[in-house]
Amino acid sequence: MTDKAPDSNDPDSRPAVSPALRARLQQCFEHASRLMVAKEYDVDYANEMLTECVIRDPGNLVYVEAFLDNLQRKHVRVKKSFRFSGFGGRGGFKKTLANKDWQGVIEKAIPLLRANPWDVVALRGLAEACEGLHFNDVELRYLKNALDGAPQDADVNRHCGRSLARMGQFDQAIACWHRVEEIQKGDDEAKKMISQLTMERSRGQAGFSELGTFDSLSAVREAREQAEAVKAEETTRVEARRSEVQLTPRQKLERAIEEDPMQTDNYFQLVSLLCKEKRFKDAEMVLRRGFQATGGDVHVRERLEDVQILRAKSHVVVAQRRAEQEGSDESRELLNRLRGELNRMEIDIFWSRVERYPNNFLMAYQLAVRLKRAANYDQAIEILKKVIVDQQFRGVGLVEQGECLQHQRKFAEALNSYRAATEAAGEHQEVLKLALYRGGILALGLNDLDAAYQTLNRLYQLDKDYKDVGSRLDKLQKIRDKGGLSDSQDESPA
Repeated sequence: MTDKAPDSNDPDSRPAVSPALRARLQQCFEHASRLMVAKEYDVDYANEMLTECVIRDPGNLVYVEAFLDNLQRKHVRVKKSFRFSGFGGRGGFKKTLANKDWQGVIEKAIPLLRANPWDVVALRGLAEACEGLHFNDVELRYLKNALDGAPQDADVNRHCGRSLARMGQFDQAIACWHRVEEIQKGDDEAKKMISQLTMERSRGQAGFSELGTFDSLSAVREAREQAEAVKAEETTRVEARRSEVQLTPRQKLERAIEEDPMQTDNYFQLVSLLCKEKRFKDAEMVLRRGFQATGGDVHVRERLEDVQILRAKSHVVVAQRRAEQEGSDESRELLNRLRGELNRMEIDIFWSRVERYPNNFLMAYQLAVRLKRAANYDQAIEILKKVIVDQQFRGVGLVEQGECLQHQRKFAEALNSYRAATEAAGEHQEVLKLALYRGGILALGLNDLDAAYQTLNRLYQLDKDYKDVGSRLDKLQKIRDKGGLSDSQDESPA
């Protein structure tokens, strides 16, 4: 595995971040996070560490969020008073962007944000690079800052509207195009897009707006609304105390957090309520507040990661529903991209937890499964070798190992792994049945007809309705009667 940047013109071929680099970046991120919980700290020093994180792992939304948050604390007044209006002195950046050298764009644009995290030109360039690399969530995060910096810029709103529409977040895309229409009266493209997106939304795809990761309002409006909401809630609390009105469970938890911000259980209970309502973004905000209040408590951080995974999964659910209803190439591509982003997020999160809890075999198993899903079979096998030492995970770990080996076309080793899994499954019947099924099919593909028949027949005796074991046995019996597999009947082991 190499740390060299992948071919920018082939986003699907980019390699996963190596374990050594991931560990180093995570250390930088955690060090910066510990600094950021203090009221006063060296922002530039934190920026140096976070800059490396976002350049070397540009698809990691957690790193990008921390990077922008850190800079925004330093430049809180810049957004209103200063904004780049062109490429002045940025010939290298402009050339890199024109050449669609996406990694190069990231390396040149990230340092530009040090002077102004609302630099529209740099942020739009980063968003374009993320689009090219299929980093959807990170693309929207950069566009959010661009819109916060220039809420009345028609081009920024167009960019946001197109990106949101591409990801199926129709309500927010329509809001962006409405702003274009307000800024440039009679704009034909805005009218066309509003009409088209409204029609798309009417086909039952508006669920994206409820699950979107992008807030299209400017930060000024956002801050004003938040301040008004806080004021309204405080007024409600005062009136409730005076009139002895019964508070809702959420209000009670909010009050408890206000009275004792160091008590993590209150954050967790409030987040549970919000997640039941599928208000994942609100849950993240609560946990970010708790993370800062508790000085970077690791349990709060892990709960925040769990909510981020839930949020990403909800995006996948909506995309899957859209793909099933629409059946278009575009909707299927979006579904595959969101699944890939979810898997990458889970790899980053579980890898950090495996390093934090080296004896937690469940965490290691979860990481190995996701590495296998990303076709990173060598790393998955290395982790599974540690997992199968534990008797509880030995059976299922051997099955996963067999599947990795089979993908690598190491068929004899894969078959041995499946056979070992059947012996180690114990009382785990589903693991036993899966190991028998995988082993039987592979043996058939290797033309070991006797072994295939014995294995699949054993599975049939356990569960006659398991997958297609019945039809497989019938087919196998016919093959045996004819004396083996012919060229036209050959079943590839892979």
